[in-house]
Amino acid sequence: MIDEPSGEREFDLAIEFIERYQGAHGDRVRGILVPREIETCTVPLMRKAAVAAQERDLPVAIHAAYNIHEVFDIIREHQMTSVELLRDIGLMSDKLNIGHGNFTCDNPLTNYSGSHDLEIMGSHHCSISHCPVNIARRGRFLDSWESYRKAGVNIALGTDTYPRDMILQMRNASYFGKVAGRNLKSATAGEVFAAATLGGAHSVGRDDIGRLAPGAKADIIIIGLTGNDSLRLGPVRDPIKSLVDCGIGDDVDTAIVDGVVRMENGRIPGIDFAELRAQAQAAGERVWSGWQNWDPHGRTADEMSPYSFPRAN
Repeated sequence: MIDEPSGEREFDLAIEFIERYQGAHGDRVRGILVPREIETCTVPLMRKAAVAAQERDLPVAIHAAYNIHEVFDIIREHQMTSVELLRDIGLMSDKLNIGHGNFTCDNPLTNYSGSHDLEIMGSHHCSISHCPVNIARRGRFLDSWESYRKAGVNIALGTDTYPRDMILQMRNASYFGKVAGRNLKSATAGEVFAAATLGGAHSVGRDDIGRLAPGAKADIIIIGLTGNDSLRLGPVRDPIKSLVDCGIGDDVDTAIVDGVVRMENGRIPGIDFAELRAQAQAAGERVWSGWQNWDPHGRTADEMSPYSFPRAN
């Protein structure tokens, strides 16, 4: 059952939070409205979010066109595609980030005639958050990197799953982009690198991050190309290609945020990663032990996600 009053309260709290912290820390912190999923939000609430975003000039993020059940549930309920519904309720704009957006009705797998989803998205210059590892684990992929770019859709890369490794995401975006598009020149190293930097900045309406330029925030990542004293990267001719094809997250040596060094020599001062890992493992054990208490089918963790191999007694 939908609890509309609860949704209204959460929306008001979100607006209050944004108004309280908008522009904090030298304008580094800015608000974004996130009606999480198109199929779990009511149309009135999404319309309200669209109005609030326009009045306050806020970016919006929402999961849509990412799941076959969602896509056809929306078509059955509203007689339009998820993308058409976003346009109809006023959310479609150049400040909209569609979570995943890989399963538009243009995708041949939907077998939906006459779709204009990419045309709608491109005409509004909206963004998608492309998380290649996440969707690949679910047997899905972005249908065609080139068709999104040619339509005018901004592609931003995300993680959305472990490992939180943007370098791995770039590599998978590039490889799947070539395979899905059947084009070795698609999703080049330069394109996926831009999606991981400028694409993300553009999706939230900012031109002062994601780049090294006068007037931009002094956010700098220094990446070693020695493979941590191994031959993993081999000889390096084009550092971007080597990073995308051979790099890993642990190659990041230094992180500078707005001119302040936050990580150096691969270490973050004051952070005990051994303790963090122990806390995370303990939290995971608690979740797995109580899995069947909240699983809709009453399954245990072992039933929901079986081990790769049988465990010894």
